[in-house]
Amino acid sequence: MIAVVHDLAEVRTGDITPHDAVPPAEKARLEREAFREIVAPLPNAEDLLASFDAYGQSPEGRFVKSCDKLDMALQARVYAEGGIDTREFIHSALACLDGELAELAGVP
Repeated sequence: MIAVVHDLAEVRTGDITPHDAVPPAEKARLEREAFREIVAPLPNAEDLLASFDAYGQSPEGRFVKSCDKLDMALQARVYAEGGIDTREFIHSALACLDGELAELAGVP
């Protein structure tokens, strides 16, 4: 569930990146508020919010976040093959990965 819901708030907030100069605490607040508004009408809204909040926090949430960073590194490799400079994305992803997930990223 964490993997399914963790980016849902971006439907409202957009993908806020470090280049947007939004402080991390403000980004978290904006995304949580957007997520809460999106799921409010649903009967399981509190369960969904708990899954959203678990991203990067619980053991499962940290695993999902690592998988998300791995996905970013793999996508960046594909874009790099098209001549796009993706070093910043790759380095950002690798900074969050270790062990086997870093190996799976396959980035030197």
